[in-house]
Amino acid sequence: MYLTRVKLNTTKKGTVRLLGSQLIAHGAIETIFGKQGHDRKLWRLDNFQGQPCILLLSKQKPDLRGFIEQFGFNDTPWEIRDYEPLLNRLQKGQKYHFRLAAYPSHSVKPNGEQGRGHVVPHVTVDYQKKWLAERSEKHGFSLLQFDIVARSIKRFFHYKQQVSFTMVVFEGVIEITDAESFRSTLVQGIGREKAFGCGLLTIAP
Repeated sequence: MYLTRVKLNTTKKGTVRLLGSQLIAHGAIETIFGKQGHDRKLWRLDNFQGQPCILLLSKQKPDLRGFIEQFGFNDTPWEIRDYEPLLNRLQKGQKYHFRLAAYPSHSVKPNGEQGRGHVVPHVTVDYQKKWLAERSEKHGFSLLQFDIVARSIKRFFHYKQQVSFTMVVFEGVIEITDAESFRSTLVQGIGREKAFGCGLLTIAP
């Protein structure tokens, strides 16, 4: 696994469009890996030291030359780190600061309806926070303190179908309760709409 961070150059028209569209960002990331990049990637538009950036977690080591030409700084080195050392040193009881952009949602089935039901977003802060709290145990961590630092609604058409979801950014402090489950969470993400920039949980000391 590789964790990549690329600073984005907002003087480029392509970057402005990418920052304004989860769909464009999704397409740009897919082109990094070409026809061989069918494995699921987790990514997030973020900020680092006051600079817009993109974070990307992938099984394959990315070839960023084309992406940098379109959206980055040619004279600024990007960061690619082997993620395995971090995964291997995770232990129960460790505490970390975390950041997560996610789509808090639930499935609703009208009376008598069969199947998976209809996915609807949680729209209030209380329910969005409850959504994460209810998932913490099975994902291998407990929430010591956390809050919502940003909320936005994403809408676009993908293959002629309208996609709409609420993106919520959580930050706070967590404690690992199950190291194996937590490793899986970091690699697989949390919640829906992972292809469009949700689900990536990152941690720092």
